[in-house]
Amino acid sequence: MALWLLVLGAKVVDQRRSAGVGTGDGNDEGLIRKMRAMANFAEYTPFVIALFLLAELQGAHFYFIAGLAAVYFLARVAHGYAMAFTDHFPKGRYWGTIATWLTIILLSLNNPAMVVGILG
Repeated sequence: MALWLLVLGAKVVDQRRSAGVGTGDGNDEGLIRKMRAMANFAEYTPFVIALFLLAELQGAHFYFIAGLAAVYFLARVAHGYAMAFTDHFPKGRYWGTIATWLTIILLSLNNPAMVVGILG
């Protein structure tokens, strides 16, 4: 996961150099897309890692955690690739988002304290 964040960060730096933008987005559409790809990853991933930690601490099955971690990783790669490496790849962005949300939902439902908080 950390390496993918660095890849996305490198795309931002590369686009900044190409667009001649040191700070902000310079209204450069490519830079905005790449910045949002990296930011979106950075916004979701710490929270999802915390949910994986809770699942692990509560004794969730290894295959549940490993399978869902693979889904999450592929989701973030699809979303990041769609946003940072292409001008138009809506399927990667769409399915990356759906799989990310599904991961969060399943991890949240796995946590009894969260389920009680949602239902009660």
